Amino acid sequence: MGPFSAVSRLVCSWPSSNVQPVLVEKLTESALRARILDVLWIRKRDFQAALKAVDAYLLAAEKLFKTDAWIYGVECLRRAFQIAASLGGGGLNASRKAEAAFEKILGESVEQIHPNFANNLLRLAVEFRLSDPAKFAAIAVKHGEICSKASEIEFARQYHRLAADLFHLGQDREAARTQMLNVADLFEEEATSWNQLAQEQQ
Repeated sequence: MGPFSAVSRLVCSWPSSNVQPVLVEKLTESALRARILDVLWIRKRDFQAALKAVDAYLLAAEKLFKTDAWIYGVECLRRAFQIAASLGGGGLNASRKAEAAFEKILGESVEQIHPNFANNLLRLAVEFRLSDPAKFAAIAVKHGEICSKASEIEFARQYHRLAADLFHLGQDREAARTQMLNVADLFEEEATSWNQLAQEQQ
């Protein structure tokens, strides 16, 4: 059983629904608060809990993005998008908040935290079909070029493949094709490097 299951059992064992909001509001740890509110949404279909869960996940993500645990921040942001989407028309404001948080962190120098940070982040743009995919594709291309210059070939391939997906999402098939050719070129470049290394060791 994972921590989410433990939180779920705790919430369902609370004796009174009147006690729940009081306990949740007193929590200062945003990630735990988000989890509990998430369970209230899943188990009890509490609409207000869902909206508060989105806010809590976004706050948790913001904090995690400043640490070595940034990958968990991406997961918090993903869950915020998922909950907002599940609310339909009632979650439009929550979706806007999630997209604003996404764009905010994307505008920072995330490559200084980890070269593959933006890759994980930008995948959310594909997963949730965020507006202006061409803009996000251009960002993926930029990070791909940065990784290529730093000899981070695997990361560079991932960025260009992601850029292709984003261009395809934006109906720009020619740009998507160009990015897939970049991926092929990087495979060839890596193979050439390995062959040269093998020859040097003979």
